Amino acid sequence: MQIKLLKHQKEFCEDYETRYLALVAGFGSGKTHAFCIKTILMAAKNTGYVGAVMEPTYGMLERVLIPEMERTLEELRIPYKYKASTMTFTLQFKEGETIVRCLAAENYRRMAGMNLAFFGVDECDTIKKEIARAMWNMAMSRLRKGRVYQGFTTSTPEGFSFLYEFFVEQTSSDRRLIKGRTADNPYLPPDFIESLLANYPPNLIKAYLEGEFTNLTSGQVYYAFDRIRNNTTKTLADFPNHVIHIGQDFNVGKCSSTVHVIDNGIPYLLEEIMGARDSAQVVSVIRQRYAGRRVIIYPDASGGSNKTNAALTDIAHFKQAGFEIRASSKNPFVRDRVNSVNAKFSNNSYFVNVLQCPFTVKALEQQVYNKAGEPDKEHDQDHPVDALGYFIWQNFPLISKSKIYSY
Repeated sequence: MQIKLLKHQKEFCEDYETRYLALVAGFGSGKTHAFCIKTILMAAKNTGYVGAVMEPTYGMLERVLIPEMERTLEELRIPYKYKASTMTFTLQFKEGETIVRCLAAENYRRMAGMNLAFFGVDECDTIKKEIARAMWNMAMSRLRKGRVYQGFTTSTPEGFSFLYEFFVEQTSSDRRLIKGRTADNPYLPPDFIESLLANYPPNLIKAYLEGEFTNLTSGQVYYAFDRIRNNTTKTLADFPNHVIHIGQDFNVGKCSSTVHVIDNGIPYLLEEIMGARDSAQVVSVIRQRYAGRRVIIYPDASGGSNKTNAALTDIAHFKQAGFEIRASSKNPFVRDRVNSVNAKFSNNSYFVNVLQCPFTVKALEQQVYNKAGEPDKEHDQDHPVDALGYFIWQNFPLISKSKIYSY
């Protein structure tokens, strides 16, 4: 089969000798496409045997990997069958068939009992380090039946996480790390890189365009916020006809609401509702303060199941009150939400009334990362910033990895 590949894709796909192989590269550098090509090539080398490929979650399997696999197989005119109930591909070659099982890395224990010729993990570094390590160790132990054994992964670098640990710190002759840059892909839209440069905070450019490992989880979480540069003296009185947008975090006795307007595409955080005992009290305050205004709520997605009232879920309280709800079925990755907020502050396109939102400003300035590299939740500084993050993510997310076309 004739396959056109970029230099880093070619190096990755044509290496059958290295036992464990990684392609770490920036957005739009063709990682997922290379991952699918690599899977097909490994399947061709292992007819009669079984391989497994993984995304961090089942949702990413359905949205990203499975459609890209089907598109690539059809492009290459390779006969296949796909069984949705088991998420299993059966690839058909002249020499025989190869089964490729699609798994979610978060449920890696389902590999127990499998005998694999190869395994692959897409976006490995977006998985929590401890889970990624356990998943990879189990996958390595299942490489026991095939012709060409290999474990491979593609990912953007997400700080000094599992891939840095395994492929950089623990160097070994059976491991190889290949890097690629966004600029290496000449097939991207002309303004793609310029758009990333304009919208991403400086500390993400090295990772997400250059494919370099860099510290993304140290010090202040919302480092891009500046109480002078990002301050506004505007109040809701300046926007009498604007829609009210409320980011909502649920916690018994500590509900947090961040009240915004969007004017000419710019979000303004103008008020906060802090310390409400439950969602019913938040509803009462919103009705009193913003009577007659259109209100849209951007809640913590888990509020559909976590109850602060014996009769109604948190989100149901807001629906019953007649407010519009905008929420995904699951919350975004924390790092994606944080990065989206930092990008808005960094680009001077998100403003906060510092005087009217003292609790939120304190959280923006004082929340730090804990020893696990996650935003600290021990000092109650996470609630208001989580709330505003849900609003920003729904309206101004950074470019989603699942939406970037991979050549």
